[in-house]
Amino acid sequence: GYLLYLYFSLSRRSSFLTSIPIGCVHVPGLPIGAHHGAVEAGEAPRCVHRGRGTAARVLWCDAEAVRAGVRRGQTLAAARARVGSLRSRLLDERARAHARREGVAALLEVSPRIGAGHDGHPTTAGRFWAEPPRGRTPWGKSAQPRPDSSREHARSWAPDARELLEGWIDEARAMVPAHLGTASVAIGPTATVAWAAALGAEASLVPPDAARRFLDASPLEVLELPADQLLDLRALGIRDVAALRALD
Repeated sequence: GYLLYLYFSLSRRSSFLTSIPIGCVHVPGLPIGAHHGAVEAGEAPRCVHRGRGTAARVLWCDAEAVRAGVRRGQTLAAARARVGSLRSRLLDERARAHARREGVAALLEVSPRIGAGHDGHPTTAGRFWAEPPRGRTPWGKSAQPRPDSSREHARSWAPDARELLEGWIDEARAMVPAHLGTASVAIGPTATVAWAAALGAEASLVPPDAARRFLDASPLEVLELPADQLLDLRALGIRDVAALRALD
């Protein structure tokens, strides 16, 4: 039953093209930086956990901890049994909120509007939405909606706009405070595409004419589905957005 719902939601979210590009700034290490501070060379693997005693479970872990075999959702006891040098801090919502405010303040230097809403999904804790510079004609001369359809937009950005947006990506990445971790920045015609690009390493600027193809090749994780639904879909052999869309 929920497969049809997922497909409908995907169609709604991925088919609508905005009138301006959307920027996504992803700082995956933000929860770690908020609780542990800046990382130093040779430092032990770090994580953040929720709960106490035997109920404590890992919420986030840094790259060193992941390489050592620590995973989100693991009990803290199991994580420490695997990595004896693991350093973990109890979740502090105030510290995390302060770090997000730091991120917003920094990104406001390069964007007039920043969104930092966190919906509770573990992967979105370090996600920010930003409005890239408009310039004179970010979408090129063909960007103006045609009289016969309000949904007609340019299929690709003009060359001068691409240069402007690529420059903004570098500026936004440099603005994120170092102690919060390295940021990945991407721009797309929809929020879902921008998020998928920020999560991946293949592209940082996805124009409208490449959005469908790019999103179809992305893993299901970009849709922020609950863990149990991801497991169910994988059991059915559905591992990317194209496979989910093919259910139609």
